[in-house]
This record gives sequence, structure tokens and C-alpha cells, in this order.
Amino acid sequence: GVQTSSVSAPQIQAMMLEQAQVKPGMRVLEIGSGGLNAAYLAELVGPDGAVVTVDIDASVTDRASWLLEEHGYDQVRVLTADAAEPLPVEGADVVLVTAGAWDIAPAWIAQLKQGGRLVVPLRMRGLTRSIAFTRVAGEHGPYLESESARICGFVPMQGSTAHREDLLLVNGTPEIGLRFDDGLPSDPHRLNNAVT
Repeated sequence: GVQTSSVSAPQIQAMMLEQAQVKPGMRVLEIGSGGLNAAYLAELVGPDGAVVTVDIDASVTDRASWLLEEHGYDQVRVLTADAAEPLPVEGADVVLVTAGAWDIAPAWIAQLKQGGRLVVPLRMRGLTRSIAFTRVAGEHGPYLESESARICGFVPMQGSTAHREDLLLVNGTPEIGLRFDDGLPSDPHRLNNAVT
């Protein structure tokens, strides 16, 4: 089967939390829930802050809700929704995405306040990079300015922003496989001659 959810490795969680620069009193939207990262965020924002965590998979949010309640994090709000669509969250200081994305959903920017940070693992040219952006006011409207980029790995986004990666087995054997982010070449079998 295809893995649709996983708990991020501790070093990846720490790296993204560092990129997000979460401080006491902040409002944080986490996209891709599991519970543990939401608990970390709740500790960082403290009693005056707010954390909303969302996932498209009800089994993931059910488990996250149970774990958060079990460990005393009742203040974390858990939603089941496609986070690429607008959510009842406005003015977030931080939007932290914990699923691999191929693009930035307009809803994430709309929910982020001016000067807020968006941390998202973006897949580009075969590699995923966790990129931290700051929302900046520009002459022609708001834009995102990149602050840092670090190599990482994530399960892919689901829902309306899901993106399929195509695998081509050269010569039809599993020894050599090429992954294409934007669809297969028009005549993929021509690549069979490249390796004999």
C-alpha cells in the first residue's frame, strides 16, 4: 500500500520548529496532524497562545484528539478537513505544514498574518526542502520571502492539492527507476535505449 501518514523524525520536527520561530502567545495552524507536534507547539505558545491542527484523514485526527486529551493538551483544537481549502482560522502567526507539498495553497497565505511565518516542505526537482517564508507587505500586495531551506522528507499531501509522482521502470525492470514530478515523457519507452 501507499503510506498516507507518519510521525516525523524528531530531528525533522526540531528543525521545522526552529524554522517556525514559535513564541509564547502566538496563534499556530499546523497542517498535517499526528498529535505530538501539536503538543510541542502548545508548549511553545503557552497558555496565552492557540494551536489548531488539521488533517484530511479522520483516523489521524481521531487519534491526535485522543492523544492530546490523554496528555492534558485540551487547548489544542483538532479539525478534520482539506487544509488547502479555507479554514476557520485567521491571523495565524505561524502556518506549519507537515506533509510534502508541490505548491503553496492560497488558503495558507490568506490565513497567515502580515509578518507571519509559513514553513512548508516543498518538493522540487526530486527533493523535498523545508522552506521557511515570511509574509511581507509589498507595493503590489503581500508576498512570501524565503528565510531558510533545508533538505527533508515527508509523505505527500492528500486532498485537492495532492500530486502524483510517476515511476518509470527503465527496460521494465526494478533495478532502474526514474521518478517524474510532472508526468512521464511523451514517449517514455525511448529511455529504454539509454541503459542496456
